[in-house]
Amino acid sequence: MHLSGESVPGATDPARYGLIASALAGRAVEVVAGPAGEPAWSDGHTITVDPDLDPAVLVETVVVQAALIGSGSLSADLMRPLLRKSRIRARYLAIEGPRAVAGLGHLLPRSLQHMVIAESHARSSAESLERARSRGPIPEAAFAMGELRPRDVLTMVRRNESAETTERSGGRAHNQDDGGVGSAGEQSSPQRPDQDIPETPDLILDGPGSSFGARLMRKLIRGSGRVTTDGPIGGDSTSRGGAPNPAARRLSTSPDAATAGTAGADDGPRGMTFRYPEWDARLGRHRPDWCTVREIAADDIHGTDSTAADLGLQRPLSRLGAGIDTRHRQRYGDDIDIDAAVESRVDVLAGTDPGDTFYLATVRCRRDLSALILLDISGSAAELGVGRIRVHEHQRAAVAALATTMHRLGDRVAVYTYSSQGRRDVRIHACKTFDERSDLPMLGRLDALAPSGYSRLGAAIRHGAAIIDAHAGTTRRLLVVVSDGLAFDHGYDLGYGAQDVRRALAEVRSQGTGCLCLTVGATTGSGDLREVFGTAAHAAVPRPDLLAPVITRLFRSALKSAEYQKGSSSR
Repeated sequence: MHLSGESVPGATDPARYGLIASALAGRAVEVVAGPAGEPAWSDGHTITVDPDLDPAVLVETVVVQAALIGSGSLSADLMRPLLRKSRIRARYLAIEGPRAVAGLGHLLPRSLQHMVIAESHARSSAESLERARSRGPIPEAAFAMGELRPRDVLTMVRRNESAETTERSGGRAHNQDDGGVGSAGEQSSPQRPDQDIPETPDLILDGPGSSFGARLMRKLIRGSGRVTTDGPIGGDSTSRGGAPNPAARRLSTSPDAATAGTAGADDGPRGMTFRYPEWDARLGRHRPDWCTVREIAADDIHGTDSTAADLGLQRPLSRLGAGIDTRHRQRYGDDIDIDAAVESRVDVLAGTDPGDTFYLATVRCRRDLSALILLDISGSAAELGVGRIRVHEHQRAAVAALATTMHRLGDRVAVYTYSSQGRRDVRIHACKTFDERSDLPMLGRLDALAPSGYSRLGAAIRHGAAIIDAHAGTTRRLLVVVSDGLAFDHGYDLGYGAQDVRRALAEVRSQGTGCLCLTVGATTGSGDLREVFGTAAHAAVPRPDLLAPVITRLFRSALKSAEYQKGSSSR
């Protein structure tokens, strides 16, 4: 469990190579530790390696196994003929492994160029299989490749096909409103994890050969701390505008940025549209009115059989809104706020107004807390996470438990989901508004969600903050983002998107709203989460039931950070 980006034991385990494997395979792949002494192998979704391997050898085996996944070398048609034929299996791997890696040579850093063999042994996977069946000699590879396990691959294929069949016909039908959110009147089949992202050369899920994959490979193999932001930013046309939206009037910390959201001219039954800026770190300024957000009203669900799991959140959350609290930067109080007093003295010496908010006040608080929870339902949430369970299932359970617990404690709670298809189509779907009195319809709406699309997280954060500003009705406010931390979209790659998200979180906190970012069930590394969430309070927990021990600390940290920054900005 990672709290606020702190280092933890096991940070150098094989899981750190999951993003390398994903970049080469063209979709999310998990790297896990297997029994010591066993060769590396893959079932097409997970790569299992010997944790005691030398790091250089481990990287080679991960590269080969991920390349096999990305090249289609582990398809069912190719694996079936290799059952019970160990000799042909070994020969096929010796031919197909170098061929698959050679096709990704342009993605590999210089330190791994020795794996790219100039002369390919075959032109396709099928030809590799034919040569493996022959008795001709094959050259021995100069790098580690692991082994093939056709039976495990075929088992995983059958399991996925069974799950898709059940989702498509046996279980509930997923109603979707163009962005994967349940909606009456429109239905579409569930999105497969490896088909939910359209083709674009800048995204990791596009497959081998993407420029994003190349940058990600360079980052992880070389061990650098950041991803370069080369590549296209934004789009080439502007979104439509209209009258100012007062709900988003105070989102800017930059005086030259046009940050007010604007209601669109095409408002209708599908929801209102708004426009928001986006931070471009290269230009050092906001791009005004850059993103169009559509807020879609909640579906009309009156009852549901769904219930939220009891994750033991009531006791820790109940302590947040009651009892003694110390507030900083008050006009009257019991003690001096040292930080505020020092800053006040500096202001006097500088000839500026020092203000009069430099006391610490001890107060007994009633419940005065509101929270808006933003749930990521982009396509990456459909991938398998911890325990071979979809990340979406982990996140949905955490959101349901958190929202229902806070609602029953008397806090004002709203739940919205977000996904996107480019900067002009960011969708925010209401699962529960602040004014909705019951939490039962929310559970039904959460149950009907199906992940799809991309994640333009900065725009979603800005719109969530605008909703809180307009409808929260309390002095203490929280924006809770539940996401796997992968913020990417058309022209919104990892480096550019991460800087926009960090900027958006800083803007929200400067207005007195605490920001808390949760990653539940995903395998995203702590370094990548720090890259996206920055100094905002954030945590990664492997399962929803592990949320209770950390939730109080995170909530308090988020609220105190917002209170301090609001006090600083108001002077």
